[in-house]
Amino acid sequence: MARKYCHQPTSEGSALSLLRLCLIVTCALKLSASSRSYVHITTQWDWFDVWLAASTAFAYHFNDNELAIKWLAWALGGLAGIAFFCLPQHLQLMALGVGVLWGFYLFIFREFVFAKPLIISLVWVFTTLFMAIPFVHYFEVIPLVLSRFCFIFALSLGYDLVDMHYDAGLQTPTLALRWGKKGVFLLALFLLLLATIAHAFSSYSYLGKTAQIIIFLVGACLLFWIKNKSKELSWQQVAWYKLGIDALLLG
Repeated sequence: MARKYCHQPTSEGSALSLLRLCLIVTCALKLSASSRSYVHITTQWDWFDVWLAASTAFAYHFNDNELAIKWLAWALGGLAGIAFFCLPQHLQLMALGVGVLWGFYLFIFREFVFAKPLIISLVWVFTTLFMAIPFVHYFEVIPLVLSRFCFIFALSLGYDLVDMHYDAGLQTPTLALRWGKKGVFLLALFLLLLATIAHAFSSYSYLGKTAQIIIFLVGACLLFWIKNKSKELSWQQVAWYKLGIDALLLG
């Protein structure tokens, strides 16, 4: 989720927010296409991809500090609503399930420290994997489900590390505040290890597996770098670190 840091809207802030919006949308579409490719389905862009892109932009930027980006996110949220009614019925039901899950986090489960990374990981796996492929292929993608879930959970912990000072000021319960930087970093490393093991059992080629493992290692290095930043981060630093975390989803 996008978080509000105390700064005046600027052209630099708008550019960074727009870059992050475009990146997170690209990540969602890339992961969806990757899921289809995994089960040998050729990606043909349709209303599901429109819904996925627009709803992802809305979910991450509907409360953006930059007014222009906030309005853009809401406009894309409207587009997601239009695309929803163009989806097949089974995808509409799945999309409603995703919306309910996200709503539970926003309005009910925010006080639980595991809620944010758990729900974010489930939503990403659900939307970019289960909704992207036919039901008959679900058994084939079990290694991909486990790998993607653990990887996104670990990256979500990176968000907690970046937001520690902000969350402390608002007294928002998070794993980073409860367990400390070292504890969260060790949990993230464990999840990245599980993601690596699960990915090793996938049907990707040796080259594909090696490339993904390199991405996992880069993720571990980035989280280690963030963990060692002891002082409060400026909003620019927060934006760039989150940009780096999001970019790993392109791997």
